[in-house]
Amino acid sequence: MAQIFAWQHQYDSTHIYCQKVIQQGGYSLESMDNYANIWKGKVSSESIFELPMKYNADDPNFKSQNDWAEAKFDFFGTFLKGDLVDNKNTSCWVAPSGGIVDNTLFDTTKDLRFRRFFRKVAASGGDQAGYLLTKYTDFNYQNPDAKTNAYIDNDLVLIRLADIYLLDAEALAHQNDLAGAKDNLEKTESRAGIDSYKDVQTKNDVLTEILKERGRELIGEGIWYYDLIRTEPELHWLERVGYPADRVLPQNKGYYWPLNMNTLFPYDNLLTQNPWWSANADR
Repeated sequence: MAQIFAWQHQYDSTHIYCQKVIQQGGYSLESMDNYANIWKGKVSSESIFELPMKYNADDPNFKSQNDWAEAKFDFFGTFLKGDLVDNKNTSCWVAPSGGIVDNTLFDTTKDLRFRRFFRKVAASGGDQAGYLLTKYTDFNYQNPDAKTNAYIDNDLVLIRLADIYLLDAEALAHQNDLAGAKDNLEKTESRAGIDSYKDVQTKNDVLTEILKERGRELIGEGIWYYDLIRTEPELHWLERVGYPADRVLPQNKGYYWPLNMNTLFPYDNLLTQNPWWSANADR
Protein backbone atom coordinates (compact mmCIF):
# COMPACT_ATOMS: atom_id res chain seq x y z
CA MET A 1 0.00 0.00 0.00
CA ALA A 2 2.91 2.35 0.72
CA GLN A 3 4.21 1.75 -2.81
CA ILE A 4 0.78 2.32 -4.37
CA PHE A 5 0.15 5.58 -2.53
CA ALA A 6 3.63 6.86 -3.45
CA TRP A 7 2.82 6.36 -7.13
CA GLN A 8 -0.44 8.21 -6.59
CA HIS A 9 1.51 11.01 -4.87
CA GLN A 10 -0.68 10.65 -1.78
CA TYR A 11 2.17 11.16 0.62
CA ASP A 12 0.22 11.31 3.88
CA SER A 13 -1.04 7.77 3.23
CA THR A 14 2.40 6.68 2.00
CA HIS A 15 3.86 7.74 5.35
CA ILE A 16 1.16 5.92 7.33
CA TYR A 17 1.77 2.60 5.57
CA CYS A 18 5.55 2.96 5.65
CA GLN A 19 5.31 3.41 9.40
CA LYS A 20 3.14 0.32 9.73
CA VAL A 21 5.92 -1.70 8.11
CA ILE A 22 8.69 0.00 10.11
CA GLN A 23 6.95 -0.16 13.47
CA GLN A 24 4.97 -3.39 13.20
CA GLY A 25 6.64 -5.52 10.55
CA GLY A 26 9.39 -7.01 12.71
CA TYR A 27 12.09 -6.17 10.14
CA SER A 28 15.50 -4.62 10.78
CA LEU A 29 18.33 -3.32 8.62
CA GLU A 30 21.29 -5.60 8.12
CA SER A 31 24.67 -4.33 9.26
CA MET A 32 27.17 -3.66 6.51
CA ASP A 33 29.08 -6.76 7.63
CA ASN A 34 25.97 -8.85 6.88
CA TYR A 35 24.73 -6.78 3.94
CA ALA A 36 25.18 -9.61 1.43
CA ASN A 37 22.70 -11.72 3.43
CA ILE A 38 19.90 -9.68 1.82
CA TRP A 39 20.16 -11.74 -1.38
CA LYS A 40 21.01 -15.14 0.08
CA GLY A 41 17.37 -16.12 0.50
CA LYS A 42 15.24 -16.43 3.62
CA VAL A 43 18.04 -15.43 5.99
CA SER A 44 17.81 -11.63 6.05
CA SER A 45 15.94 -9.58 8.64
CA GLU A 46 15.74 -6.79 6.05
CA SER A 47 13.99 -8.63 3.23
CA ILE A 48 10.21 -8.16 3.12
CA PHE A 49 9.20 -9.76 -0.18
CA GLU A 50 11.49 -11.84 -2.36
CA LEU A 51 11.19 -14.21 -5.30
CA PRO A 52 12.81 -17.59 -4.54
CA MET A 53 15.56 -18.21 -7.10
CA LYS A 54 17.93 -20.39 -5.10
CA TYR A 55 19.62 -23.34 -6.74
CA ASN A 56 18.13 -26.67 -5.67
CA ALA A 57 20.18 -29.73 -6.58
CA ASP A 58 17.20 -32.02 -5.85
CA ASP A 59 14.90 -30.24 -8.26
CA PRO A 60 14.59 -32.24 -11.52
CA ASN A 61 14.47 -28.98 -13.50
CA PHE A 62 18.11 -28.36 -12.59
CA LYS A 63 19.21 -31.93 -13.17
CA SER A 64 17.61 -32.17 -16.62
CA GLN A 65 18.84 -28.70 -17.66
CA ASN A 66 15.30 -27.57 -18.44
CA ASP A 67 14.60 -23.90 -19.11
CA TRP A 68 14.08 -23.06 -15.44
CA ALA A 69 13.51 -19.32 -15.81
CA GLU A 70 13.67 -18.37 -12.13
CA ALA A 71 17.22 -19.67 -11.76
CA LYS A 72 18.77 -19.25 -15.19
CA PHE A 73 22.34 -18.05 -15.06
CA ASP A 74 21.63 -15.11 -17.36
CA PHE A 75 19.21 -13.49 -14.92
CA PHE A 76 21.91 -12.21 -12.57
CA GLY A 77 24.79 -13.22 -14.83
CA THR A 78 24.10 -10.11 -16.88
CA PHE A 79 26.06 -8.18 -14.23
CA LEU A 80 29.13 -10.41 -14.19
CA LYS A 81 32.03 -11.60 -16.29
CA GLY A 82 35.62 -12.73 -15.89
CA ASP A 83 36.74 -14.80 -12.94
CA LEU A 84 33.58 -13.86 -11.00
CA VAL A 85 31.72 -16.39 -13.15
CA ASP A 86 34.66 -18.53 -14.26
CA ASN A 87 34.94 -16.61 -17.54
CA LYS A 88 31.49 -17.75 -18.67
CA ASN A 89 30.64 -14.26 -20.00
CA THR A 90 32.76 -12.11 -22.27
CA SER A 91 30.54 -9.04 -21.84
CA CYS A 92 27.97 -7.84 -19.33
CA TRP A 93 26.47 -4.71 -17.78
CA VAL A 94 29.35 -2.42 -16.85
CA ALA A 95 28.89 0.96 -15.18
CA PRO A 96 31.25 3.07 -17.33
CA SER A 97 34.04 5.00 -15.66
CA GLY A 98 33.24 8.69 -15.40
CA GLY A 99 29.51 7.99 -15.56
CA ILE A 100 26.55 8.45 -13.27
CA VAL A 101 27.65 5.70 -10.86
CA ASP A 102 31.08 7.05 -9.90
CA ASN A 103 30.61 10.73 -10.79
CA THR A 104 27.07 11.36 -9.53
CA LEU A 105 25.75 8.72 -7.17
CA PHE A 106 28.62 7.33 -5.11
CA ASP A 107 31.40 8.84 -3.08
CA THR A 108 33.85 6.23 -4.30
CA THR A 109 36.30 6.81 -1.44
CA LYS A 110 33.79 6.59 1.45
CA ASP A 111 30.70 4.66 0.45
CA LEU A 112 31.08 1.09 1.69
CA ARG A 113 28.53 -0.16 -0.82
CA PHE A 114 30.68 1.04 -3.69
CA ARG A 115 33.90 -0.26 -2.17
CA ARG A 116 32.47 -3.71 -1.45
CA PHE A 117 30.07 -4.31 -4.31
CA PHE A 118 31.77 -2.79 -7.34
CA ARG A 119 34.88 -4.14 -9.04
CA LYS A 120 36.87 -2.01 -11.44
CA VAL A 121 37.58 -3.67 -14.80
CA ALA A 122 39.44 -2.70 -17.94
CA ALA A 123 37.70 -2.45 -21.29
CA SER A 124 37.13 -5.92 -22.75
CA GLY A 125 34.65 -8.00 -24.71
CA GLY A 126 33.20 -4.88 -26.30
CA ASP A 127 32.50 -3.32 -22.87
CA GLN A 128 33.86 0.01 -21.76
CA ALA A 129 36.21 0.27 -18.81
CA GLY A 130 34.20 0.66 -15.65
CA TYR A 131 32.73 -1.23 -12.72
CA LEU A 132 31.01 -4.58 -12.30
CA LEU A 133 28.21 -4.80 -9.75
CA THR A 134 28.92 -7.77 -7.50
CA LYS A 135 25.75 -8.01 -5.41
CA TYR A 136 24.82 -11.27 -7.12
CA THR A 137 27.85 -13.51 -7.09
CA ASP A 138 26.49 -16.71 -5.56
CA PHE A 139 26.33 -19.53 -8.11
CA ASN A 140 26.02 -23.28 -8.17
CA TYR A 141 26.84 -25.72 -10.92
CA GLN A 142 25.30 -28.94 -12.16
CA ASN A 143 28.85 -30.19 -12.46
CA PRO A 144 30.73 -28.50 -9.59
CA ASP A 145 34.11 -30.01 -10.46
CA ALA A 146 34.07 -28.75 -14.04
CA LYS A 147 32.02 -25.64 -13.14
CA THR A 148 29.61 -26.18 -16.00
CA ASN A 149 25.89 -25.42 -16.32
CA ALA A 150 25.88 -22.53 -13.86
CA TYR A 151 22.73 -21.49 -12.01
CA ILE A 152 22.23 -18.47 -9.85
CA ASP A 153 22.00 -19.01 -6.13
CA ASN A 154 20.58 -15.66 -5.00
CA ASP A 155 16.98 -14.67 -4.35
CA LEU A 156 15.45 -11.70 -6.13
CA VAL A 157 14.51 -9.21 -3.40
CA LEU A 158 11.57 -7.08 -4.50
CA ILE A 159 10.86 -5.08 -1.34
CA ARG A 160 13.15 -4.56 1.65
CA LEU A 161 13.23 -2.34 4.69
CA ALA A 162 15.79 0.12 3.26
CA ASP A 163 13.36 0.76 0.40
CA ILE A 164 10.57 1.51 2.90
CA TYR A 165 12.72 3.88 4.98
CA LEU A 166 13.64 5.83 1.86
CA LEU A 167 10.08 5.82 0.55
CA ASP A 168 8.99 7.21 3.91
CA ALA A 169 11.70 9.87 3.63
CA GLU A 170 10.25 10.88 0.27
CA ALA A 171 6.75 11.08 1.72
CA LEU A 172 7.91 13.19 4.67
CA ALA A 173 9.87 15.57 2.45
CA HIS A 174 6.80 16.16 0.30
CA GLN A 175 4.94 17.04 3.51
CA ASN A 176 7.74 19.50 4.40
CA ASP A 177 8.98 17.40 7.32
CA LEU A 178 12.59 17.71 6.20
CA ALA A 179 14.00 16.72 9.58
CA GLY A 180 11.99 13.49 9.54
CA ALA A 181 13.07 12.79 5.97
CA LYS A 182 16.73 13.26 6.91
CA ASP A 183 16.31 10.96 9.91
CA ASN A 184 15.23 8.20 7.52
CA LEU A 185 18.05 9.01 5.11
CA GLU A 186 20.49 8.65 7.98
CA LYS A 187 19.42 5.01 8.47
CA THR A 188 20.85 3.81 5.15
CA GLU A 189 23.57 6.41 4.64
CA SER A 190 25.22 5.91 8.02
CA ARG A 191 25.24 2.15 7.45
CA ALA A 192 27.16 2.82 4.23
CA GLY A 193 29.63 5.18 5.93
CA ILE A 194 28.43 8.44 4.36
CA ASP A 195 26.51 11.44 5.67
CA SER A 196 25.44 13.39 2.58
CA TYR A 197 22.02 13.91 4.15
CA LYS A 198 23.56 16.44 6.57
CA ASP A 199 24.41 18.88 3.77
CA VAL A 200 20.95 19.24 2.22
CA GLN A 201 18.55 21.92 3.44
CA THR A 202 15.81 22.81 0.95
CA LYS A 203 12.90 20.55 0.07
CA ASN A 204 14.16 20.06 -3.48
CA ASP A 205 17.66 19.24 -2.27
CA VAL A 206 16.33 16.71 0.24
CA LEU A 207 14.18 15.05 -2.43
CA THR A 208 17.19 14.93 -4.75
CA GLU A 209 19.34 13.36 -2.02
CA ILE A 210 16.63 10.75 -1.39
CA LEU A 211 16.52 9.89 -5.08
CA LYS A 212 20.31 9.59 -5.22
CA GLU A 213 20.36 7.46 -2.08
CA ARG A 214 17.72 5.15 -3.56
CA GLY A 215 20.00 4.86 -6.60
CA ARG A 216 22.96 3.95 -4.40
CA GLU A 217 21.12 1.59 -2.08
CA LEU A 218 18.92 -0.19 -4.63
CA ILE A 219 21.22 -0.29 -7.65
CA GLY A 220 20.83 -3.46 -9.68
CA GLU A 221 17.52 -4.34 -8.01
CA GLY A 222 15.19 -3.19 -10.80
CA ILE A 223 13.78 -0.24 -8.85
CA TRP A 224 15.63 3.01 -9.52
CA TYR A 225 14.44 3.51 -13.11
CA TYR A 226 10.86 3.49 -11.85
CA ASP A 227 11.85 5.94 -9.11
CA LEU A 228 13.01 8.25 -11.89
CA ILE A 229 9.63 7.95 -13.59
CA ARG A 230 7.69 8.54 -10.35
CA THR A 231 9.73 11.61 -9.42
CA GLU A 232 10.14 13.04 -12.93
CA PRO A 233 7.55 15.83 -12.48
CA GLU A 234 9.53 17.31 -9.58
CA LEU A 235 13.16 16.34 -10.15
CA HIS A 236 13.61 15.74 -13.92
CA TRP A 237 16.30 13.11 -13.58
CA LEU A 238 15.29 11.12 -16.62
CA GLU A 239 16.87 13.89 -18.68
CA ARG A 240 20.05 13.56 -16.59
CA VAL A 241 20.38 9.91 -17.55
CA GLY A 242 19.95 10.64 -21.25
CA TYR A 243 16.26 10.89 -22.12
CA PRO A 244 15.27 13.80 -24.42
CA ALA A 245 13.10 16.31 -22.56
CA ASP A 246 10.17 15.99 -24.96
CA ARG A 247 10.14 12.21 -24.63
CA VAL A 248 9.50 12.29 -20.88
CA LEU A 249 6.68 14.81 -20.92
CA PRO A 250 3.65 13.33 -19.10
CA GLN A 251 1.56 13.50 -22.26
CA ASN A 252 4.16 11.59 -24.29
CA LYS A 253 5.05 8.80 -21.82
CA GLY A 254 8.20 7.92 -23.72
CA TYR A 255 9.68 6.37 -20.59
CA TYR A 256 7.38 3.35 -21.03
CA TRP A 257 7.98 0.56 -23.48
CA PRO A 258 5.88 0.46 -26.65
CA LEU A 259 2.90 -1.86 -26.80
CA ASN A 260 3.01 -4.68 -29.34
CA MET A 261 -0.22 -3.61 -30.98
CA ASN A 262 -0.18 -6.35 -33.65
CA THR A 263 -0.32 -8.95 -30.91
CA LEU A 264 -2.41 -7.21 -28.27
CA PHE A 265 -4.99 -5.19 -30.21
CA PRO A 266 -7.01 -8.19 -31.44
CA TYR A 267 -7.59 -9.14 -27.79
CA ASP A 268 -8.46 -5.63 -26.61
CA ASN A 269 -9.46 -3.08 -29.23
CA LEU A 270 -9.56 -0.31 -26.62
CA LEU A 271 -5.78 -0.34 -26.31
CA THR A 272 -3.89 2.68 -27.63
CA GLN A 273 -0.18 3.00 -28.24
CA ASN A 274 1.85 5.10 -25.81
CA PRO A 275 1.97 8.56 -27.47
CA TRP A 276 5.76 8.78 -27.89
CA TRP A 277 5.84 5.53 -29.86
CA SER A 278 2.88 6.52 -32.01
CA ALA A 279 4.77 9.62 -33.07
CA ASN A 280 8.04 7.72 -33.53
CA ALA A 281 6.85 4.58 -35.27
CA ASP A 282 10.22 4.03 -36.95
CA ARG A 283 11.99 3.57 -33.60
